[in-house]
Amino acid sequence: MININDILKHINELGFDTELKQPIKNDNLDVELGGISDENIPIAIERISSIKGVLNVNFPLKNDSIHVQISYDKNQIDPYTLYQKIQSIGYKVNPKLENISQAHLRIQGMHCNSCVMNITQTIEDLPGVHHIKVSFDDQSAYVLYDSSVITLSIIIKEIEKLDFQVAVSTADDRDKSKGISIEILTKKKEKKERFYA
Repeated sequence: MININDILKHINELGFDTELKQPIKNDNLDVELGGISDENIPIAIERISSIKGVLNVNFPLKNDSIHVQISYDKNQIDPYTLYQKIQSIGYKVNPKLENISQAHLRIQGMHCNSCVMNITQTIEDLPGVHHIKVSFDDQSAYVLYDSSVITLSIIIKEIEKLDFQVAVSTADDRDKSKGISIEILTKKKEKKERFYA
């Protein structure tokens, strides 16, 4: 009995390039972009549309800020990689606040404030990370991130790549910083409103 892989192999042997295409698994992202003005929207549409796996790009104007709705094929690209690609072509991707998750991490191995800066700069640059505050005194970090884009395990792995040991904090540790997330998000929103005013 012949299967599809045998057929593809024979076609390839005849000198033709073939591949088995998977059905499109359509998904959508709705994000706010920084570094773009109204007059540059057509260029942004063209650049984002050129990313492999992107099916459609739409820029509806909402509340005087630049939002983009991206339809993409989950078989070809995941949200994290899509955010990375958008950032690599020059746009800052701001996560939607309703997708924000928070994590308190215990970090072992920090010896000075330069360790704090190293962790902060590395994690802040990850697509989907909204805010990180690293404390040398407490040997901990507080992270706000878009859970539809990046997972906590990716954040932890990135910190571990810097030769630190990381664990998720206990409930007692989290109680110490209760209310911080609301304060941070409020400050970020105020800054954003001043920028667009």
